[in-house]
Amino acid sequence: MIPYFSWQTIMLGPIPLHVWGMFVALGALVAVVLARRAAKKRGLSPDLITDLVTQMLVFAFIGARLAHVFFYNPLPFLQDPLEVLRVWHGGLSSFGGFVGAIIALAVFIKKHRLEAFVVMDALAEGFPLGWAVGRIGCFLIHDHPGTLSHSFLAVQYPGGARFDLGLIESLTGLVVEVLLLLSIRFFPKRGVASAVVIFSYLFIRFWTDFLRASDLPGSDVRYWPGLTPAQMGICLLLLLSGWVFVSVKKQGKVFVKEGKAIT
Repeated sequence: MIPYFSWQTIMLGPIPLHVWGMFVALGALVAVVLARRAAKKRGLSPDLITDLVTQMLVFAFIGARLAHVFFYNPLPFLQDPLEVLRVWHGGLSSFGGFVGAIIALAVFIKKHRLEAFVVMDALAEGFPLGWAVGRIGCFLIHDHPGTLSHSFLAVQYPGGARFDLGLIESLTGLVVEVLLLLSIRFFPKRGVASAVVIFSYLFIRFWTDFLRASDLPGSDVRYWPGLTPAQMGICLLLLLSGWVFVSVKKQGKVFVKEGKAIT
């Protein structure tokens, strides 16, 4: 088992740096760098990708906050609506952030009249490693304890060994990265990378939510039939994933020559 430890802040002289925020920012940076490189291979402007990711991060933050407010812990916000603005009190849903980012992506693609799969494939090349790095921050502060377990991946929490969802999702992010690289190598069709990443994320998130603790204060709310809000949303988004896979079959290979994408 993994020993329990908690790393909350790093002191930079008199300035405290929050470990969680530092790794989330590092994960976003990794994702942007990889996506910019992938965009250039596909004949897209890397700066366009930077603008897109910036807007996606803004929408992701809003979506993460609103999802937490409406689906995870609505009572404090009903009592004091201004609490929704007090983000320093905590309360963000990663799945809500994912949905917010998708909305920003759809708006950006429509506004700039871009080829959806070309843009999505570029973003897909940055997502898994960025996700893995960002989730390390969650693991280091242990803000997502899981169910009790004797697995070698369990963390020896003070009250008993448990899965740590930050660690689990960071490791599965690396698995998705391997699947992504294999898909790019052996199935170089437009849209395949997007489909692999979207479907993998939804499947993994649905599965890992079953490992979330339900016996601790502040545990995620469950709805009938025992699903978290994220799992219920995933059931709907899987329809989108299915649409991506069907659409991919209609696309041809994308060859890259001198920075221009050719179909």
